[in-house]
Amino acid sequence: MTRGRRSTYILDYSSLLTTIRGTADIFHLASPCIVDRICDPEGELLDPAVKGTVNVLRAVKECRVRRVVVTSSISAIIPSPGWPADIVKDKECWTDVDYCKEKEIRHPASKTLAEKAAWKFAEENGLDVVVVNPGTVMGLVLPPVVNASMGMLVRLLQGFLSSFKFDFFW
Repeated sequence: MTRGRRSTYILDYSSLLTTIRGTADIFHLASPCIVDRICDPEGELLDPAVKGTVNVLRAVKECRVRRVVVTSSISAIIPSPGWPADIVKDKECWTDVDYCKEKEIRHPASKTLAEKAAWKFAEENGLDVVVVNPGTVMGLVLPPVVNASMGMLVRLLQGFLSSFKFDFFW
């Protein structure tokens, strides 16, 4: 399945309703993770991440789902260059979206905006939402192509450190 087709699905509200109807709990895992340079940040990352998350939550509300677990990312917490180094990062610490835009670090901006949209929608609509922020997601690769997380691992193992913008991790 191509990246564009996956993104289209999460933006199709009626498809989400069909999928979610009759479930008690939802794990929302879908959000693009693209480590290579992208041509259309809005269409490839921001819309699927933010609008897709809100679509899932709208469908959850309509279908009266009990609880939603949103898989966000450590990328919604860092890079946060303005956060004091001696203070533990907590629920008040968010990635600096302006910094990300300036540095063209797209994924953290999309995860931050999507998570903030999820919290806002949940609060406004009385939904039971829980968010987890893993550092990376690893496991079996089911699709015929290597996903972004596994691709990063492969590149690290091959010694291609210069192909990453590691400045946002530190």
